[in-house]
Amino acid sequence: MKKFFRNNLLKFLFILIFSFIYFSFICINQNVTLIKIPYDTSFYNLNKNLVLFIRKEFYYIQKEFYESIKSLWIADKNFINIRFISYLEYLVSVSPDKSKIIIKNLDSKFSSVLSENFDGKYYLIDLLSGEKKVLPDLGYGKILWSEDNKYLYFEKGIQGVFKYDIYLSTLEKIMEMGKTQKITDVNGKTYIVGPFLKFYDIYKNLILYIQDSVDIEILSKSQTNTLNLEKHLWLIDPINGYILCIDKVDANIYEKPQFSPDGNYILYKKGKELWISSIDGKDKKPIGIGSDAVFSDDGKKIAFVDKGLYEKNFEWLNLCIYFVETNEMKIIPKIQNWKNEINKYQIKFIEWFDKHNAFTYYLPNIKWFSDSKRLIFNIGWEIYFIADIDENLTKPYFFWNIQIDSFVHYITKEGNITLSCPFIDTERRKEQTIFEIIKTGLFNERDIWQISTKNMQKKMLIENGEDPIQL
Repeated sequence: MKKFFRNNLLKFLFILIFSFIYFSFICINQNVTLIKIPYDTSFYNLNKNLVLFIRKEFYYIQKEFYESIKSLWIADKNFINIRFISYLEYLVSVSPDKSKIIIKNLDSKFSSVLSENFDGKYYLIDLLSGEKKVLPDLGYGKILWSEDNKYLYFEKGIQGVFKYDIYLSTLEKIMEMGKTQKITDVNGKTYIVGPFLKFYDIYKNLILYIQDSVDIEILSKSQTNTLNLEKHLWLIDPINGYILCIDKVDANIYEKPQFSPDGNYILYKKGKELWISSIDGKDKKPIGIGSDAVFSDDGKKIAFVDKGLYEKNFEWLNLCIYFVETNEMKIIPKIQNWKNEINKYQIKFIEWFDKHNAFTYYLPNIKWFSDSKRLIFNIGWEIYFIADIDENLTKPYFFWNIQIDSFVHYITKEGNITLSCPFIDTERRKEQTIFEIIKTGLFNERDIWQISTKNMQKKMLIENGEDPIQL
C-alpha cells in the first residue's frame, strides 16, 4: 500500500512539475489578463467621440524569449468604457468618416499561442456593421482613402498603382510602374519618370506623390547624355485622368508633402526651404527656412520651427507662423523670463542654453488647438510651450514630470491635451515577473494621459495604451 501511494505520489509530482514548466515556457501570458469585452456595433452607435488605441500583451513563446503582441481597442473619450476589437500586427489606416479601419493581421505563428487563426493578411473592419473582410495585398506604402470612403489607393513597387473598391471587392491597376516611361501633364509638359513612386497625401480624389522625374525640355538642353532623374512632386486624379507636376523637391524628404485642410494649397520642402503652392501649381513661393510644418485647422496658418540661423540638422530655436492669405511670416516671441521659468524644473538649464543657444535633438511635436489661434510644442526636456497668435507670445506651458519621452497625440475640442509616455510603476506591473524585463526597454508599455487646460491636472486615462486616434 505504501509502495502504491509512493509511486502514485511521484507520478503526480512529475505531472505537476511538467505542467508548470510547459505552461511557463510555451504560452503563458505574463501580463495580467486583460478583460476583453468584445466590440459590438451598439458600442459605436451609442457613444460619441470614440478613440482607437493599441495595447501590448507579452507572451512567453519559448524559453528565455518574450514576444510582444499588439491588440486594437476602442473606448469612449474618457476611457471609462473600452472594448476589444482584434489582435493585429499594426493599424494601417482609418477611413475619412471614421467608420472603417484597416489592420494587418498577425502572422500564423501566433495561432497556437492565442488559440485563434491568423494569416498575416490585410483586413477591413466596418465599425458600423461589424463586418470583417479580407483585403488584397496592399503592399507596404501609404494607403489612401477616397473622400466617399469607397476606394483604396495604394502602390506596390514595380507591380503598379492600384484602386480597390471595398464594396464590390474589385481591384484595378491605374498606373503601370517598374520601368522608365514618358508622361505628359495637363500643362503639356512631358517628363521622363522613374519606375517607382511614393504616396503622401490625398484630398477628395487628388493624390499627392513623389516620383523621380526629369523635364524632357530641360534634358534636351543639357550637355550630358546621362539620364539624371530628380525627385518631383506630382498630383493625380485617377478618376478623371488629371495629372500635374507641381515642383522639384528636396532629395532627402524629411518633410512629408501635405494638402491644406481646405485643399487649396500644398505644403512641401524644397532644399532647406519650406514652400507652398496653389493646387494648380501656378502660384509657388517659399515661406521660410525651417521644418516640422503643420497647417492650422482652418488652413489659414502654418506653424514651423526655424532653422535659418542654425546649421546642425536638429537645431532650432523659434516658433514661426506663416499667414497664408497675407503671405506674412513672423516669429512668435517668448516671454522675457522664459529661461528662468524652465530653470525651475530643469536645474542648470540656463547654463546649458547659454552654451548651445538652441534647442537640440528634439522634435517640436507641434499641435494646434481647434480655434487655430493657439498651439503647443515641445522644446525638449519634457517642457511644453504654448503660443498664442492673438497675444503674439510664447511661454512655458507645462512640465511633464511623469516620465520621459512623452508625445502629444491630439488636443480635444474641449482643449484637453492627450499624450502618451512610457509606463510608470503601478500595482499591476509590480506584481508581474515580466516587469523587470520590460524595464530593460526590450518590451516597453506606454500609458495614455490627459492634461486639463483648465487646471493643468494630469490624469492617466488608460494603463497600457498607446497611439490613440480620435474617431
